[in-house]
Parts: sequence; C-alpha cells; structure tokens
Amino acid sequence: MANKILSIEISQGLTHVVEMDYKAKNAKVYNMFAFETPVDVIKDGIVRKNDTFTALFKAELESRKITTNKAVFVVNSPRIAVRDVVIPRVKENRIQAYIEANATEYFPIDTTLFHLVYKVTDKFQEEKRKKLRLSVYAVPNDITSAYYDMAQSLGLELTALDHVGNSVFEVIGSRMGSGTSAIAKIQETNTLILVVKDGKIDMQRIINYGVEDAIELVRDNPIFGENLTYADAIEVLSGKTVIRRTLDSSPTYVEEEDSSDAVRNARTRVTDSLRYLVAGIGRVLEYYLSRNPEEKFEEIALTGLGADFSGLSKLLSNELNQNVKVFHRANKIAVNRVIDGEVKFFNSYAACLGAGLNPMNLIRRTKTAKGEKAGLTISGERAYLIGSAVCVLGIIGAIALGAVSYLRLNAVKTDIDKTNAHIQEMREKGVEEVYNEYTAVCTENEQINVIYDSTRSRSSDLVYFINELEEKMPSDFLALSFNATRSGISISCECESKESAARIIMRLRKFDSVEIVSTNGLQDSDTLRNHDKGNGKVSFSVECIYKPIATSTESEGE
Repeated sequence: MANKILSIEISQGLTHVVEMDYKAKNAKVYNMFAFETPVDVIKDGIVRKNDTFTALFKAELESRKITTNKAVFVVNSPRIAVRDVVIPRVKENRIQAYIEANATEYFPIDTTLFHLVYKVTDKFQEEKRKKLRLSVYAVPNDITSAYYDMAQSLGLELTALDHVGNSVFEVIGSRMGSGTSAIAKIQETNTLILVVKDGKIDMQRIINYGVEDAIELVRDNPIFGENLTYADAIEVLSGKTVIRRTLDSSPTYVEEEDSSDAVRNARTRVTDSLRYLVAGIGRVLEYYLSRNPEEKFEEIALTGLGADFSGLSKLLSNELNQNVKVFHRANKIAVNRVIDGEVKFFNSYAACLGAGLNPMNLIRRTKTAKGEKAGLTISGERAYLIGSAVCVLGIIGAIALGAVSYLRLNAVKTDIDKTNAHIQEMREKGVEEVYNEYTAVCTENEQINVIYDSTRSRSSDLVYFINELEEKMPSDFLALSFNATRSGISISCECESKESAARIIMRLRKFDSVEIVSTNGLQDSDTLRNHDKGNGKVSFSVECIYKPIATSTESEGE
C-alpha cells in the first residue's frame, strides 16, 4: 500500500492541500481542500510561521479526520533562479559536485546564501560525446529553512520541497506528446509559463502578473455582490462570464453578457486588469518563437487558480492568436468518489497533485558515508544532542593531539635547525641575483596580463544583460533602438507612463550585469496616442555601464 502524504501549496490568497498517495504510479486522492491564507504568511516565496494559519490548517485536518503527518510543499518564488545547462555525462553521484564547482558560470550569486539542486532533463550524444542536459536551480537558503520551520509549526514532517515548474510538468507536461506546447499556471500575483517540446521542458519563466487585481475589482463592485470575501469573488469569476472575450473596450463592442451599461463597464474594468497578464504571456511566447523560428505552439494549456475563471481562455485565445485550452483531469490520478463532486476548482490543485506524484527536492543535498542524499539543516534538540557528542569527541581528540604533539616536538626542532642552516647558506651565496631574476619575471608577467586584458570581450555581459531585460522588464517596456559597446549599452525606450518609466529605471539599476544607469530625462510622445485623454506614451533613453571586469592580476589574487 502506498504511503499517504499532504501536498501543500501556500499562495498569496489561498492555500491548497491534497492528501494523496506519494509517488504512486496510479495515485489516489483522498482529500482536497483550500482556505484563505492570512495576510503576511508568504512574500516572495518565503513563508512565515503564523498562529492564525496554523489554527486554520489544523482545524481543516481535524474536521476531515486527516492523520497524515508527512508533507511536501510546492515552492513558487521569483527568487529561485533556473538555468538549463549541458555537462559531460558524469556518474550520477558526481553531478552535484560538478555543478557546484561550476556554480559561478551558471549564476552570479553569493554561494554562501544559495544552494544548487538539479534535475536531469535529457541524455544525448553530441560529436560522439555523451552529455547530460540539466535544469539547475539556485535556491536561497532562507526559503528552505522557512518551509522547514513552517512544517514544524504545523506538526508535519517535511519530506520534500518541489519547484512549481516541476510540479506542473509532472501532472500536465508529461501528458503532452510530440511537438511544442506551452503551459500557463496562473496564480494571484504571478504566472508560470512552461514550454514543453517533445515531452520535455524546453524553457520556463515566471512573470509577475496574475489575477489578483481582477479578484479585488469583483470584490469592490456591488454589481457582482455585496460584501464578497476573497473566496466569494473567485466563485463569481468561475461561475459567471465576468471576463470579456477581447481587450477591446470601445462603446460599440457589446457582448451578450452585457445586460446593461453598468454591467458592461464593470466587466470591462475586470478584463482590462488582465492586460499586463495577457501581454506578459505573449512576450514569453514570442521570445521563444524568436529563438526557435521553426517551431509553433500546438496548444497552450491553462492551469492554476485563473484557469477556472470563465472567459479567460477565450480572452487569451483571441489576444494571443493561439489555441488556448483549460487543463482537465490527469489520467494517472484517481479522485475519491466521496470528494469528486465537491471539488469545484480542480485546476487550483494541479501543482499539489504534481508534487505528490514525483517531486524534485529543493532541499540541499548533503553527503553521507553511503553517498549523496538530500538532507535538512538540523536544529533544536537534535542539534543540541549532536553538538554535545561532538564536544566529547573533541575533548578526546585534543588529548590525543597533545600526546602526538609532544612526540613531534623533537622533529620540529630538527627542522628548525635545518632551516637556519639553509638561511645561512643563502646569505653566503648572495640573494641579489635571485631577487633580480624574480623581479624580471614579475614584470614580464604583468605585461602579458595587460595584453591579455585588452583582448577580453564583454559578449557574455551583453548576453546576460539581454536575459535580465527579458525576465525583469514590465510588459509595457518597448526598446526602440539598442546600441552595445565595450563599456555598456544605450537603449532608446518607450513605455505607458512616467511612473512606469521610473519603475523601469529602478529595475535597471538593480541589474546584476550593470553598475551605472543614467537617463537623459523623459519626453511625452503625443503623436503615438491622444495625449489629451491621458493615454500618451513616454519616451526616454538610458545609458547602462557594465560592472568593471576583473583584471587577470586581480583574479589571481582572489
């Protein structure tokens, strides 16, 4: 009989929990429930212990008579960086050491604050050499420790932490056949986009746009109901077609659900709040197609909280000109008939289901005598007991070292006598000739380093800068011209407003690849839109200077 586990995803608005068989070929789901997440429980993927959250969670378990105490959490954080890398096909127990040795090539991070985990996505042969393709994740240590503390506060044993990309792929992407498709997991404050090619993840991105604004607009508008809770607003969005079929808000465009001008205006406002979400998804898909012009998307599958919102798939289909469909039940998961009829928002549980099927573990891998295994930082009483044992062993070792040191004392004295004799010999021979030779070699080495540094290219910095632009710029950012030099990049930009321009400049100044960002000021572009109506765009240019490249001498010194 398969072991049961609680698979948990804590999101900004709702927390979803699934009780299911763990890592079973034909997993069975026994319980599924959700409750509103209290304020300040999660931010940027870091969870915080909260007494209200703990009470709500335990009350839900008690009401359903759930006794399972092992848990896997789904982690959805923009602070986790992901890179696809190719390495030689080394033995499995050496992969971790290999990627850690090359960490600085994958991520410009402080390795003391992060740890690396990986997932093998492909094995192939290139130029008669066997290679591995990996998805490598740089996970902040504070994220894993925060989930460990959360599990303890809930009275659970933390079995694994799964990245949301892997969770979604396990339950949806693994069902996709040949060709290229995309998956969009739409949550309250962000959206995960996976591109799946021939049954394997080819690209994954997280954009900072979701459906939270739409939910709040429904809550605030009495047309949709009075005093709606967060869950009530989700019910309305999932039951009624609040979302229009296109972003067209012209007065002449009317849909059959627009029973009155007030209803049409309310639906238009909700739909317009999704504009950045639509644009963000479109930018990621266009970026992939620009890098792979021979490809086309067979379909785009929607999952997550937003997938159940009535009308959202039609809006995305029309605006993206793609075949967008809502994900339905996974074939390898059986839902208990007792709860089958009660689950209204099955897509909201997709990540939980995938994490229960086959999680990749974001917990730091630690080495033991038997090899490499995933482990957790030990704290509390266990740490005290282990620390005590270490202290006792340390005392015993100190006594032994003292005895060995005494025995070695005479040998050390002999070495000192030999050293003094060697120094005297060098004095007699004269060291001036040796010193002059050393100085000449140093001068020649410095000249070689100067020549080498003059040949170094900033191509890698340019590539990294472009990747940061693609990941971090808002959807209304438009680069009109782009000029790269050895010292930096000049960009002529355009955006929707001065506030957006300010955000763009602030984000640029946080880029890892540049040190100085300056601008020549902002200008309204009245010719692009009717500025009198407040819709004028803003154009400006920015000058980004690369961070100084370390010289060869500095690199050797480090």
